[in-house]
Amino acid sequence: MTFSLKNYKIKALILVTIILYVVISQITSFVIGFLEVYWKDIGIIKAPGTSALILTFFGFYDKKLWNKKWFNKLVTVPDISGRYVGSLRYFHNGGGERKCTLEITQTGSTTLIRGYFQNEIGDISLSESSIVEITETGGFYDIIFIYQNDGVLGKQSYSQHIGVNSLRLLTLNSNQKVLSGKYFNNRETKKGCGQGLVEVKYESKTLKGTI
Repeated sequence: MTFSLKNYKIKALILVTIILYVVISQITSFVIGFLEVYWKDIGIIKAPGTSALILTFFGFYDKKLWNKKWFNKLVTVPDISGRYVGSLRYFHNGGGERKCTLEITQTGSTTLIRGYFQNEIGDISLSESSIVEITETGGFYDIIFIYQNDGVLGKQSYSQHIGVNSLRLLTLNSNQKVLSGKYFNNRETKKGCGQGLVEVKYESKTLKGTI
């Protein structure tokens, strides 16, 4: 997962960067002034040292601190990471229901969503997001993502396909989250594209990598 600024509040990020630079520079100047008594050439590491410390802080923040209380003020997205279990209802090929599990890995800047789906005879397919957008609308967070599903080898009715999910985060309390919405994909059916509804409930932070 790569670093991106799209989920950050840019003005707040600039302000924090300036504050960090001033504070770190002052601390660095004090330490260097103290050490120059023993090593006169140490001053040349001041500029890269400050920049490196700031980059290290933001790298750590993006992976570990972004979803903590107070620290989350720098980002525009909620913490939706974890394992969600529920079902998928499809309307093509006569319609039906399948077991569905979504596992979400998240940092401050990126989100990866893997989906596991099991049909009536136990076949399991895996989908993985390529693009994820999280936006706030009317006090609710909507998660829209493009995915590719590998399908099940040898099963024409469960073939590889690309699709789009549009889910809304419904938060009942801090430990009861529900992702509910719809999906569309490019699988050919008698009624056009594949489509249906998805609803999964938060289970835990532990990811299992399977249905």
